[in-house]
Amino acid sequence: MAWQLLAAALPAAAKLAGTYLQKPDKKDYQPQTDYMKKYLGYIKGRSAQREVMHMAMQPQLRAIGRQGREMQQQVGYTAERSGVAGSGIEAQMRLSAGQATQEAMTTATEKAVAAQAAETARLGEKAELVTAQIGAEEQRAEQAYDTAGRQWKRQMGAEALGLGASIAGAKITQAGQAKEAAMVATRSGYYGDEANVQRMIDEGWTPQMFQQETARMDKVMTSIMGNEDPETVMAAWKQMTGADIAIPDVDYTTMPPDEALEAKAKETAGMVIGEGVPDPVQYKDINTVKQAREADSKVTEPVEEAVADSKVTEPDEGREAAVTTVYKNKPYTITIYNKDKTKSKSKTIRFTGNKTTSGKYVFKSDDGKRLDLTLEELNDGLKKKGEKDVVGIRKKLVEGGHEIVDVTAQTGLSSVLAGGKAKIRMAEPLAKKFVEAKNMLADMGIEIQVADSKVDYGVKKKQYEKWIAGGMKGTKVADPDRSFHTIGFAFDLAQNPEMKRPEVAEALKSVGLVPHDTEWWHWSLEKV
Repeated sequence: MAWQLLAAALPAAAKLAGTYLQKPDKKDYQPQTDYMKKYLGYIKGRSAQREVMHMAMQPQLRAIGRQGREMQQQVGYTAERSGVAGSGIEAQMRLSAGQATQEAMTTATEKAVAAQAAETARLGEKAELVTAQIGAEEQRAEQAYDTAGRQWKRQMGAEALGLGASIAGAKITQAGQAKEAAMVATRSGYYGDEANVQRMIDEGWTPQMFQQETARMDKVMTSIMGNEDPETVMAAWKQMTGADIAIPDVDYTTMPPDEALEAKAKETAGMVIGEGVPDPVQYKDINTVKQAREADSKVTEPVEEAVADSKVTEPDEGREAAVTTVYKNKPYTITIYNKDKTKSKSKTIRFTGNKTTSGKYVFKSDDGKRLDLTLEELNDGLKKKGEKDVVGIRKKLVEGGHEIVDVTAQTGLSSVLAGGKAKIRMAEPLAKKFVEAKNMLADMGIEIQVADSKVDYGVKKKQYEKWIAGGMKGTKVADPDRSFHTIGFAFDLAQNPEMKRPEVAEALKSVGLVPHDTEWWHWSLEKV
């Protein structure tokens, strides 16, 4: 069927479209040379001003002028005492004193010129170095753009081939899967004859849906009949009552697949279509009537009065619940208030895996008491006074619809993971701040090193569920619905001594990035 081929091709097509939209833009690879050009202009300005020569000459000129005046005064005094005042002898004496002053001026000028020449040479070397750095940065930016372009073209080609392969593979396997699904569904007896099963397939039922529903129906039939064959049970019922078991005449093929699944399960369980299905009591390892009664009494025990009296209010408008998925056996520490809200107590509760008929989650506290809570009530209990609204901040960032940027393609910097070959990906606002901090650290001679950046939501969710199932032992895994990594607004520094230097943290803070309270390596952007 065409829609199945489309479904098979969608992931590859979406990936191809995403890659196309990530075509490198020349403006994103502009060399970061503005500050270097400003410095070069400053150096050239200093060279033209000849400051060193002026600073060296001024005190010398003052000293030589003073000495010249003193020498002329001494000549006049000596000539007067010797009686040669106004004679040629006095004139000769004054000429000699003037020559001495001129020689001192020449010596001072030569020294000042030499000092200026040395300074000009030094500034020239600096200018040449900065000019070379500007050229290197421009060349690096050009090479990064060319490399990104080549990588993009290769990736587009590979994903185009992958799209073709997905469609071809779907065509090959579709027929076999559909045939096998029809055969199994017909044999189960839950869906009528072969023609009816085929009609359901044409209406949208997939092999996976038939498999899921058949397993569900088998479970229900086993719970009702035990290990007895259904035909045997029906014959016994007719012998006892003289009547056949009435099967409601419901056409499931006219329903959407998800509604049909629910309706079929209700019919098999002997319920009227439209009634709610009560959550079954988990009578695991129950062998006697006494054990069953004890189990039933535990399930139906009254909810702790303190919870009922607390009358937990609905969350503020626009505030998303911090917990969206409740995990079995995970501990949650909540605050419970008395009727007048004057006293409170903390309680650690764990989800039992059961829900009430009204849809509340059944929890057991560490003291053995039962609490039935909605998600809103749970989240209100979890909320602490003055606690940062992490989920609210995350929601605002998500609503911004920011593009995910390939930082590796822009800067040439890769993650330290996967042998240094993993890409660094961030939401565009975070990427800009990160590159700014990276350049600042580079000027200090520090190369920033990154581990995790954006993490796929599905990957994080599997890691989190595995951590919960394992008793939350080992390294803590963040809830994907609260993690900034899954939306591209967080990254982790490599956990080494170089990245713990105070200069690194100061640079990241200076551009507006926020460190984690207990994990020094985790940085995020909370405000755009």
